[in-house]
Amino acid sequence: MASWGGFLAGAVGPLARKVLVHLGIGVVSYAAVKTVIGQLSAAVQNAMGGIGGDVYQLLALAGFIDAVSILLAAIATAVGVAFVSRLGMMAK
Repeated sequence: MASWGGFLAGAVGPLARKVLVHLGIGVVSYAAVKTVIGQLSAAVQNAMGGIGGDVYQLLALAGFIDAVSILLAAIATAVGVAFVSRLGMMAK
């Protein structure tokens, strides 16, 4: 029984440290990706704000607005996966 207690005490410290480090890196990377995507989204919205109402409605009817949202989500996902893969947190 004493060996199990020593094993658990020795294993919990390094595991907890690894988990906290990975969570910290995840939070920082999420904040960075969220900021970049937010700025990109704001730039797209500002660019689309200059077009007329009729043209905007036609673009919305054609699905362009939804396509831009899907594209921004795909970029955010690709950047997130590339960042996590580069850090070696996810197996290929």
